[in-house]
Amino acid sequence: MLIEDIKRLVEIVVMALAAGWAVVGFFMLKQRQRAIADVRKVDLEAKKLELDLRQTANVEIEIQASSHVDSAATGYWVVVDVRLNNIGGRDTRIEWQGQPAPFSIRRTTFNAEGTPQFTSPPLELRARQARDPNSEPVSTILRAKGSQRLAFVARVREPGLYLLAFRASVGKREAEVSAEAGAQKFNPTSWTGTKFIVVPDTEAGHGSP
Repeated sequence: MLIEDIKRLVEIVVMALAAGWAVVGFFMLKQRQRAIADVRKVDLEAKKLELDLRQTANVEIEIQASSHVDSAATGYWVVVDVRLNNIGGRDTRIEWQGQPAPFSIRRTTFNAEGTPQFTSPPLELRARQARDPNSEPVSTILRAKGSQRLAFVARVREPGLYLLAFRASVGKREAEVSAEAGAQKFNPTSWTGTKFIVVPDTEAGHGSP
């Protein structure tokens, strides 16, 4: 009788252990399936983000500039070439009318610590039509993987160091991408580029291209 009871007890223990392992295995399988699903979800989101980036415009700004003594030898011409490169996968539109002047030139001075300061009012220049340079274009279309070039020129009276800055409005779709990345919706975002140029006091020196 005692042996039968022991056998029964062993069988009960074995069944309990088997049931326990079955439960543990069930939860482990669920966790594994959930982990696989999470990995797939992250992978899909990464692929979607990559696709979205390919379908978003991304404009790089290149500024080339040189300086020359003007014909009357009373000042200096600063001649600037701005190249807009859309390295993204989507066309975009840059508006000029109704926007701040896209190009500015600021004379640079330095305080006692050697930190640059920009206290003088900037020279502000607007984009010009190729057909009628006395008029401003409404907008410019930048094709995906394409580029556009804009020319600016200004006359400054004094030699010295100048900061050249370009700013162009960002299109609606790119503004949405910026907002998703953390930019404040009420803060207008722009394609920007800056460059310093030294205007020498003789015609021998030129700004770096």
